[in-house]
Amino acid sequence: MNDTNNTRKRQRKDDGDGDSTDADKQPDKKKDLKGILTSLLLFEEQEKRDQEELDRASEEEKQLFESGHKNKTKAMVESVSSMKARDAIAHNILHHGIGGTRFV
Repeated sequence: MNDTNNTRKRQRKDDGDGDSTDADKQPDKKKDLKGILTSLLLFEEQEKRDQEELDRASEEEKQLFESGHKNKTKAMVESVSSMKARDAIAHNILHHGIGGTRFV
């Protein structure tokens, strides 16, 4: 049942079937290489944009922190000044007889 005239050997891609040559495969390799290089360039460009965005966000965060620190410092100085003013008023009232009270 084994007919030798009808059996064909299956050819592998690397057997060199004669239909395609290395010259035919060269444009495909160049096309693939071009696609890879384009992808790498796009990836690099996206990475640069992401880094710029992170730098910008970091700078904004730093400015907000410094602004908050300045506001907090100003509020603390005002609070201490107010406390000293209240203490001076209380001292004057208590020790100098203002308001009908006098304490020696």
